[in-house]
Amino acid sequence: MALGISSDKYNPAVNETYTITITPPQGGAFHHHVTLYESPDNGQTWNSIQTWQTLGSSTPLHKQLSKSTAGSYQYKAIDYYIDNSIADQSGIITVTVGGTQTSLDLVCNPNPVIADPPSEGVVTCTATLTSGGSGLSGKTIYFYVREGSPSGETLYQTSQTTNENGVANVPLAPSLWNSTHWDPYIVAEFQGDSTYGPSSDNEQVKWYRTTGTLSLSCPSEVQAGVQFQLTAQLQAGSGEDVFTKLIELYRGGVKVTEAYTSYQGIPATGIAYFYQTLQQGQYTFQAKFGGEVGHIAPCQSTGKTVTATGTGGLSLTATPGSSQITYNWSKYEGANFHHYRLKIGTSSGGSDVANLTFTDINQTSYVKTGLTNGVPYYATVYAEDSANNILAQSEEVIATPQATAYTERAGTAQSQKIALTRAVSGEIISATTWNQDEEKIENFTGKVFLGAVSIPANVKDVKVNLPQGVPTAFKILGILESPIPTAFSIEDVTSTSFKLHLATALPYSSIFHYILWEVN
Repeated sequence: MALGISSDKYNPAVNETYTITITPPQGGAFHHHVTLYESPDNGQTWNSIQTWQTLGSSTPLHKQLSKSTAGSYQYKAIDYYIDNSIADQSGIITVTVGGTQTSLDLVCNPNPVIADPPSEGVVTCTATLTSGGSGLSGKTIYFYVREGSPSGETLYQTSQTTNENGVANVPLAPSLWNSTHWDPYIVAEFQGDSTYGPSSDNEQVKWYRTTGTLSLSCPSEVQAGVQFQLTAQLQAGSGEDVFTKLIELYRGGVKVTEAYTSYQGIPATGIAYFYQTLQQGQYTFQAKFGGEVGHIAPCQSTGKTVTATGTGGLSLTATPGSSQITYNWSKYEGANFHHYRLKIGTSSGGSDVANLTFTDINQTSYVKTGLTNGVPYYATVYAEDSANNILAQSEEVIATPQATAYTERAGTAQSQKIALTRAVSGEIISATTWNQDEEKIENFTGKVFLGAVSIPANVKDVKVNLPQGVPTAFKILGILESPIPTAFSIEDVTSTSFKLHLATALPYSSIFHYILWEVN
């Protein structure tokens, strides 16, 4: 990149500071130092005003200047090697310093204005006119009140002459123009004269007729995952209407929702209700009213701290099977609850696989089929109101379907009493108590094996590993120890194991008792 040169101001006033910036080249041959030159006579002579040792650096260089005499000044920079031969040279820029340039600064105080009794609200508009950093006295400043924008319709105008410091002050109040305009732009303008050029500045001023107070009430402690109510109360003086005012609710400094107030009697109070559901932790809430120009000024409540305790929320489990996952979730008991939503995706937070709504509030399980084995699936369940606002949500769970999705359990004989209501050789078997792996069954000839295996909660498939010595050909009967009748099947039977498949995963652990006997 070539040597660059620029100025932050090309038409500064007399005695006004401006900055020349030089950008050394990047890369290429090594350069040693850079010199800035100035010409006051249109390039006839060049004076060196500063030299920097760059030693190959490409860091920008800055030089602040100001001139007490009006005129045109030219600048250029030359990059040198260590032997003072020229490595690069910038272009030439021109800075024109003038004695006629002016700057006008407008400040309106107070802004905004609260016109609470007894006055209607007066703002003092202060305009300061300078040239080259010095105030200009005896100059006429025009003040305009304009609707909608700095160039809008003029509602009112007046003028004032600057004092020895270049300052002009005027008081303004809405009674001077159509008082339906409570947020006009105030424009200060110096129109220029034979010596000094024109300049202007503007500021929008908002007038409010009365102050307001906003309070927020809520419980200091709530149960995590259960919806609770916060109440904001807006009051205002001078008979101002507090009905249908928009109140915003912030949590931890971030806006989370908003609601409109409803009218609540005398003294006039506007009430807005908010509903929140929190996970475990501590949170700070604050209500804010943005104000209405010409009416109630902006106000906000003090912060309220809410602590959410307990596990709360929704719990979700995912039990993988072959090409499917069974989802079970806890029941939601909060207010305004309308439906569950289950989102399943192939990435965290996604719903590309399923975005399901369950309006049966008693439904707490769902089996998603048609999934790809070996692919992890991410899921979250939500409790929502009728407008699909989230009242509570579970932690995200991940499950991966597998072709053989067993939970392995070893088969062991136990001392217990079981009843098998299945026919063996055409008879109903009623077993008493077995104390060994091998026993005789009444009215049955042959060896039998008794076993039991625990079934974990929320598991549908269990691989049962059989003890050694099982016959090569056998039959199996079993019963599930559960208060809820649950269908099951025995699948994938080998001489060393079989798979127990439950039609529905149970939300609690159980025991499967089985009996095995040899067949010819």
